[in-house]
Amino acid sequence: MIELINEGMVEAISEKDVLNPHIKEFDMNLPIEHQIESVKNLKSHTCFYPTAKTLQRVDMDYKRPYTALMQNGKAQFDIIFFDVEILERYNNNPKFLILDNGY
Repeated sequence: MIELINEGMVEAISEKDVLNPHIKEFDMNLPIEHQIESVKNLKSHTCFYPTAKTLQRVDMDYKRPYTALMQNGKAQFDIIFFDVEILERYNNNPKFLILDNGY
C-alpha cells in the first residue's frame, strides 16, 4: 500500500483524520508522509481510496451522472449545483414535503 501511495495511485484516510474513514467526504489532500504513517499505525483503522489518476482507466456510467462523479474519484460531500427545476415534480407532488430553509 505504501508503494501505491507513493505512486499516487491510492489515498489513505485514517480514523484519526475523520470520524468515518469509510466515506470519502472531502478531498483531504493529506501529505504522503501522513498517509504512510496512517498505514503503519496498526492501532487505528485506515481506508484506501483509488485516486483520480487510477480511476482514469475506469469506464464511466454517464447515464448516472452522480455515479460517474464518484467513479471519477470525487468526494461524496463535494458541492454540486444543479437546475432547481429538477425538483419541480417533487415540489408539486403532495406526497413530498419540501423544506428548504430559504436556501
